[in-house]
Amino acid sequence: MEHKVDFLMKRYTSVCPDVRSRVNAATSELFDVTSDMYKFTSLHVIDNTGQAIATGPGPGLPAPFRAAATYFQIELRLVPWLCSLQTDIGIDQTKFPPSSNRAVYVPVPRVQNQMDVSITRQMVMDQAHHKEIIAAMVLE
Repeated sequence: MEHKVDFLMKRYTSVCPDVRSRVNAATSELFDVTSDMYKFTSLHVIDNTGQAIATGPGPGLPAPFRAAATYFQIELRLVPWLCSLQTDIGIDQTKFPPSSNRAVYVPVPRVQNQMDVSITRQMVMDQAHHKEIIAAMVLE
């Protein structure tokens, strides 16, 4: 039986063959077990103008949402209090500046000019599933 993460990985690589290298290049600190400088904070669905799209009320994802969905924006945040051993990077440990955030944009899997139906409302709304989406993009 195929796991959901495996299924998603196939979808991602079909629409964006270099997705793994793109995400890994931008998030290497997140997946490096020796580093805890960055942590995952959020995932948003972005349209082609760079605006976050609201899912709206009710079950499922509405057709306009699926049609407009262009990118997943994965946001990582620098965690200064976890960087005490890395003083050379000059982090002000009393602040948490917006510039410490890092966003990664990954194309949304699309079929017939809309978001693939394998991406569900629960996956978009629930942070536990956000991590599943990210895992699908970075697994070997």
